[in-house]
Amino acid sequence: MLHLLLSLLSPQQLDAEVEYTVKSWESLREVHACLEEVKTGAVMTEDLLELLKIQQTVKDKIQRSELILNLSSSFHLTAKQLELLLQSEPTSPVTGSTGLHGSREAELGQLQEAEQQIQNLLKTTSTMRTDICAAVSQSV
Repeated sequence: MLHLLLSLLSPQQLDAEVEYTVKSWESLREVHACLEEVKTGAVMTEDLLELLKIQQTVKDKIQRSELILNLSSSFHLTAKQLELLLQSEPTSPVTGSTGLHGSREAELGQLQEAEQQIQNLLKTTSTMRTDICAAVSQSV
């Protein structure tokens, strides 16, 4: 139950909740210090250490999840750029004083430029895919 509650909180909320709980436990410990046995105090310390450990684990998972989300978002934006480039029609060059020969050279240049952009976007998406897979594998 505690794990579920902690996983629903933002890092700031988690910090505030843990701080409140720590202060509450410390207050209770001071009030009941004369009534507690040494063993009970050790149990509370262990519980407090466990809570702090869980807090750090949750914060780490939140950070890894945010990283994966950011990587995935960048991947989809890059994939969308690639899709748009692949679906676009090459622009027709304006025929100028160089005539038909110049027009073909300009068209060839545009096609080569588009091909280079496509190759760059493919490499980028491939790298992002690898980064996402690695991040997901590490978060498990």
